[in-house]
Amino acid sequence: MLKTNYGLILLVLVSMGSLMSCAKNSDTGTAKLQFSNSQNSPLGYMNMLDRLFTQKAFAATMSQPTEFKMKLIAAYLAADVDPVTGNNVGETGTFYVNPECHGDLMHCDVSGGTAEDGKPIAHVIDTFFDFGQGSDLVNQALNAEGLSIPAAEYKYVRLEFCKLNQEGTANINWQGGTNNSETPFTKSECTVTSVVMNPPLSIGKGETATVKLAYDYSNSIQVGVDAQGDNCSGSGDTKSCFSVPEFTPSATK
Repeated sequence: MLKTNYGLILLVLVSMGSLMSCAKNSDTGTAKLQFSNSQNSPLGYMNMLDRLFTQKAFAATMSQPTEFKMKLIAAYLAADVDPVTGNNVGETGTFYVNPECHGDLMHCDVSGGTAEDGKPIAHVIDTFFDFGQGSDLVNQALNAEGLSIPAAEYKYVRLEFCKLNQEGTANINWQGGTNNSETPFTKSECTVTSVVMNPPLSIGKGETATVKLAYDYSNSIQVGVDAQGDNCSGSGDTKSCFSVPEFTPSATK
């Protein structure tokens, strides 16, 4: 059961390696992924107040899910994203790859099939990350290790929770509202893109930066006849819908 929780903060610790590694490649840093629950955050309280003042204009009621799980393949920084195609533009820096990929991101997915290079998917991710757990348990499940990223300017953080998913395997699981059972579903868009960082994060040679990717899911559930979302259960007044929350990044150096 999901604890009372109004946000999740994604911490990306970007630091340079040893003097020896810097001498070999001074244009790269090391990015490490960590999650931290932000219970009873100011952002959550603000959204609660906003719902109280705006809910009457919208028949559906809003609440937080009692469960929110997601299969996470990779996370990376992107210099820019094409607004039409959704493709990366410019430099990218991967700071997390799911251990179930065994370091082979190209041939890793949430279901079997054929990779972009024509070879078969060799590693299938079965584990859902439970984002309602405490920070220690989430980070223990992630088992994240520092990965090198290029020194560059980045505008976005992107989370990849499927690749091609040719077999249509569920990659998100939710429960809440009038929906009292775990409900897995397949989100066809495999990448969640944060809102733009303003100002962009500029990582220079030898610099260290902290990127916080926060989201509030206290209103991710809608219940009512006009409820909408990424996935819905039931109908009429007991219709419940879940939406993947928006991610908002910030960065400090």
